[in-house]
Amino acid sequence: MSEALKAQVKQLKQTCPDLKEKGRNQYEVTLVFGSGVRCALLIDLASFPNQPPVLQLVPSGTHAFLSPLGFVEVHAHDGLRNWNASSTSIGKIVGDVVQSLLRSPPNFGGNSSTAPQSSSSSSSTNTNTLSNFTFNPVSITNTLHINSQGPVSTNPYAPANSQLNLLFPTPIPAPAPTRPLDPVMIPTPYTNANSSVIANGNANGNANGNASHQPIDLGSNLPPVPMSFPELDNLSVERLRQLLEDDKALSDFAEELPYTRQLVEAASNLRELCTEMANANLEKQKEAETLEAQVLEKQQRLMQLKTDMDRLLEKKNQLKQQFSATNIIEMLEKSMHALEQDTDQLTQRFLSNEISERDFLNQYIPMRRLYHPRKIKKQSLEQNQ
Repeated sequence: MSEALKAQVKQLKQTCPDLKEKGRNQYEVTLVFGSGVRCALLIDLASFPNQPPVLQLVPSGTHAFLSPLGFVEVHAHDGLRNWNASSTSIGKIVGDVVQSLLRSPPNFGGNSSTAPQSSSSSSSTNTNTLSNFTFNPVSITNTLHINSQGPVSTNPYAPANSQLNLLFPTPIPAPAPTRPLDPVMIPTPYTNANSSVIANGNANGNANGNASHQPIDLGSNLPPVPMSFPELDNLSVERLRQLLEDDKALSDFAEELPYTRQLVEAASNLRELCTEMANANLEKQKEAETLEAQVLEKQQRLMQLKTDMDRLLEKKNQLKQQFSATNIIEMLEKSMHALEQDTDQLTQRFLSNEISERDFLNQYIPMRRLYHPRKIKKQSLEQNQ
């Protein structure tokens, strides 16, 4: 128990001298009303400091601050509505609630004198909380009322994960209809035309050698999850307390439940199915290793072919650039310019009587035959660009 909770309990005991401890962080104050009705105000501090205390009047009656099951509503006190563990006094809350119940007793039925306040007074009490009341403890014999239908969960404004509490009994609600579990996709092992695997009673291997995924409906194999266990209805309060306090006894009791046995059997069948599927996969390990080696070899071959392709593409780009129209025109211009210079020099030599007419014609005519076709080609390429 934390120091803060110890301080709250100490203050609660000072406010309520007749406070009785009924379990871990669970307490009881007995109230007696003018009509002679005795009730127990049950106090649950299990959710401290995250949640305010859970208060329940057993047996319950009709009152502006009580729910149909006897739980004290949050609007009954500022401390419940604006809970702050560091500044709110649990003793103050309990004292104010007790004083309010004694001044305006709940209606337990059959006695008009114990009827709740009128609508006007109730609304007034709701608006003006009970923080102005002073609690005077009531000294009577502590009693505990246990509902014959057994214990269930605590007040709705308590945490959702509150444990089963014998001190806060309410009628067990009718079980809600169960819903089968959704199908779960479980991969079927690799199979080929010569092998098969039994999955969920009947599943054959596919003929193309590819892995398949077939849904196994766990809802048809597992029993539906019950909302309640009828085996608890016939147990006595002492037996229920023993199960809550003894983990081993609770475990032994749970193992004997029919639902638990069905669940264990279904889990065993599912485990056998998974083992069978795993063994079938292991039988394909050698074939998988061979295929893996082939894939690795093909990957290496692919990398080599890719390298060769890159080299050839680079050579292709070089040739494409070399024999582009622009480069050809440039080469033709250079060739024509060189031929033009050679013919000019040849003409100067002939005019200077350095060569004979025959030699001049034998050299001049071939050069002009080269010059003019190249000039035509150059003009044609320039027009087509």
